[in-house]
Amino acid sequence: MKHITIAGTDHHPTVDFDPSTGVMLLGGRSIPANPQEFYEPLIAWILEYAEAPKPESRMKIDLEYFNTGSSKKIWDVMRTLKKLNDAGQTNLVVEWYFDEDDEDIEEAAQEYEELMEMKFSMHPKKE
Repeated sequence: MKHITIAGTDHHPTVDFDPSTGVMLLGGRSIPANPQEFYEPLIAWILEYAEAPKPESRMKIDLEYFNTGSSKKIWDVMRTLKKLNDAGQTNLVVEWYFDEDDEDIEEAAQEYEELMEMKFSMHPKKE
């Protein structure tokens, strides 16, 4: 299984999905022209990771901005991870980082937390 690393740009986030540690990171901005095209390989990676996941998997989200199209695909990523957690394949920890003054990103995290029915580890950052 490959370690996925993608350098972030003004349009798509930094990605670092490491199967050897079970740590997955999405960071930066997510406004790709085609969110499906960008996120589907990440979901495919998670499905492959599910064949032999680490006992603990950690999803780190440190997004400064994401658009509606990305929001839907991020939800697909999160829902796929939640299925692994619910099936007992791994213990999922979600760490959500946001600027302490960014209410939109904080509220988005709270919405995902509610939809996933699990507690996130929230990390407000000082600018």
